Amino acid sequence: MLSVLVVAGERAARVVLRQLLEGHGATVLEAGSAESARVLAAAPAGQIELAFVDIYLSLDRRDRGGLDLVRELRHAGVSVVVVSSLCDARDVRAAFRLGADDYLLKDESDVESLRSIVQRAHHRTQERLGQTARRFAAEEGASPRQAEIITALTRGVPPACLHLELGVARTSIRTQVRRLLRKGGHAGLDEVLRAVLREHDETLSAERAASTPAPRTTPKPARSHSPNRTAGTRPSTFNHEPPKRDDAC
Repeated sequence: MLSVLVVAGERAARVVLRQLLEGHGATVLEAGSAESARVLAAAPAGQIELAFVDIYLSLDRRDRGGLDLVRELRHAGVSVVVVSSLCDARDVRAAFRLGADDYLLKDESDVESLRSIVQRAHHRTQERLGQTARRFAAEEGASPRQAEIITALTRGVPPACLHLELGVARTSIRTQVRRLLRKGGHAGLDEVLRAVLREHDETLSAERAASTPAPRTTPKPARSHSPNRTAGTRPSTFNHEPPKRDDAC
């Protein structure tokens, strides 16, 4: 599910974009200022992939504070769509120079426009993640499988679902993650890798325990409590009646 941040000073603009984006199945966070947007983008739980940023976050049209936010979000790896109510060529050029990926006029905020923008943003995100994984593989000596694991984690695939996402066994995921951890020193990555390792270790242990057959036990024969005993048998300790004499004796 795509996680989107909508940054606009006008609440009405945020509501319109939120409704349209949620109609595409996106998870939407709202911010009415650059400060609020920075807090949301920095939160680990956010995992923002795409941001719609209004250039003008205040009523003062000389204040184009949204452009500063564009630079920061792009530096953090977030795909950015600049939103404006004015068709100003200067804004467009400035936004794209700062790394914006797309541009949307508020009057054109309809379903089809947003669908195209979201699809293009998703495609760009996948390309960038692939480039990051390949660069990591080249710099750190990671194998293609290890690069796939890192890419999947960056996309937000839960650790428990990695083997399904990549179509490999849990034991293979665990082996590759252990090798990555032995390299060590990955900024912000080691903690995630340890969580993956814990998840798969616990699951594999539970699967082994479930598949181990229970030890077979041979039931002991029940002791007879009947007062009618055969010759030569000792009286039962649970039989309080005197033993009867066998006629053969």
